[in-house]
This record gives sequence, C-alpha cells and structure tokens, in this order.
Amino acid sequence: MTVSTNINKATFNGSGSTGPFTFNFRFYMNTEISVIRVDANGTDTLLVEGTDYTLSGAGSYGGGVVNLTIALAYGNQLVIMRLVDLLQSTEIRNLGTFFPEIHEDAFDRMVMMIQQIAEMTERAIKLPSSQTGNFELPAQKLNDTLVGFDINGNLTLKTASYTVSITAGAGSAPTVTYADASAGTVIANLPGSGEIIIIKTDATANPVTVTGTGGKTVLRQTSVDLTTQDEAIHLIMNGTNWYRI
Repeated sequence: MTVSTNINKATFNGSGSTGPFTFNFRFYMNTEISVIRVDANGTDTLLVEGTDYTLSGAGSYGGGVVNLTIALAYGNQLVIMRLVDLLQSTEIRNLGTFFPEIHEDAFDRMVMMIQQIAEMTERAIKLPSSQTGNFELPAQKLNDTLVGFDINGNLTLKTASYTVSITAGAGSAPTVTYADASAGTVIANLPGSGEIIIIKTDATANPVTVTGTGGKTVLRQTSVDLTTQDEAIHLIMNGTNWYRI
C-alpha cells in the first residue's frame, strides 16, 4: 500500500456531539496522534487519550476514529493531527530476506515526515517566491519588544512602541485619531496647525504620548500623556502652543 493522501490533519466543527470523528490518514501508534480542542476564543487545549477521548485505527490504511468523553460544544473545533517522530527505525540488512511490507512502511513513514513538515511550513510566515530576505532574529530576547523590519527589509526586534504622524484635515472639522497602545507606547506627533482630537482606545497602562513638532508645545509642555481607556484630548493650535478645547 502507499500513502494515498497528502492530508495529515482533520478539523471538525462542534455540534454538541461526542463523535465519532473519523479521519482518513494512516498512523502507526496512538502516540502519533494529537487531539486538540479549540474554544470560541481560539485557545488550544491538548486533550489526553483515555481521559478526554478514545482512539482506534492504529495501523489501518483507512485512518482512525476519535470519540470524546465530553461533547464538542457549538462554536468549538476539534483538530486531529498526525505527528510522527522524525526517526528512521527500520533496519535493512545486507542479503537479508526481502519483506515488501517492511520496506513499504519505512517509505510511508518518510512520506509522513515530509507531509508533517510541509503542514507546519504552510502555517509559517513566508516571503513571496520572487523575494529574498534575512528572517533570522537576533539571539537576545527582550521583554516589551516587537518584531519588525529594518531599512533593509530584514527582521529585527524593536521596542514595543510606534509613532503616528497626524495630518490636519481639510476644512474646519477637527481631525480625529484613535490610538491603540495595547502593543506598546504610541507617540502621536501633532501637525503644525489645525484642530485635533486624540482618543486612547485600549485599557492597558501604556500611554499615548501627544507630542508637539517643529518646536511647538502642547499645553505649554513638550508632550502630554493619555493614560486611561477612552481618555481624549481636543486641541487647537494658536501660534506656537496647542491649547485644550
């Protein structure tokens, strides 16, 4: 027999049932199967065989069957994956007896390994085929950092903050900016003139720092911080200082 499908994962939507959840890819041992429940918030929970589910079908070319001990709720998902050890354990001796099934299983296991790596690669961040780049991150791991790109397009670690340059809108209506600082400090650079409203939308302790540019001040200071969720500031420029309205 051959590995007749390139699938090594099956996904089922919750319907209030305990199963059966039937999948059609071969596996040799129960330990090669991972069963994962995904709740409505997208959180994965690895289930335990014998406690959370039963599994049958090891060695069968037709696949296997999972039955849960607790029904899979609506809005949840069940993911069944084959994860084989990346080993070659078949010993083939010189002048030994040729058993086709032994050789077939060895080749099948190699194909399963390739499929497993291919499935992981499909879930990875990848460049388009037409592009090249260095995706190796620095060895140092820092708290409060973000993954970003440098001026050469290579991956790097950046401090968890970003800058927003606000542009004054046309006409008399104020420009409204919603600033989300959940990933880190937001620096909101004000334009040279106009009427501006800035609102901090997140509930984290990270500030939204409203900063004057071109030597101009904000409430006669270099900058002011918005520190609580839904805190807002309404400003208008009058020469060299941004005044609160």
